Amino acid sequence: MVLRAQNNSYAAIERELGVTKKTLIAWGRECREEIENLEAIEYEALQEEYALTAQARVELFGEELRRVRNELATRDLSELSTPKLYDLLVKLSATEGGGHATARAQRRRGATASRYARAVGQDKRRG
Repeated sequence: MVLRAQNNSYAAIERELGVTKKTLIAWGRECREEIENLEAIEYEALQEEYALTAQARVELFGEELRRVRNELATRDLSELSTPKLYDLLVKLSATEGGGHATARAQRRRGATASRYARAVGQDKRRG
């Protein structure tokens, strides 16, 4: 069962154990649930070994996000045009709260869009 749960073929198991393929298939049918449980355990062990757990992905993403934020904090945004700054503000507001758009964030985006339209109009008048 363990060998089958590790995705070994019946032919490989037959060679290793000296049991006919027909017998192995019969055992596989009888022990299907146990084999599936062992497969799940094997898969979980691989996930842990390669740090593919959901928690590890979140931690990795959080670390990368922290690094990007730290780098952005050192950057001078004065070179950005008013429309680009408002676009950045809208994008950052949209991701506020872990990517969930709240009613408050949606209202804020609407207000930001109005300010953006006024700013673009002012830039055109200046230009």
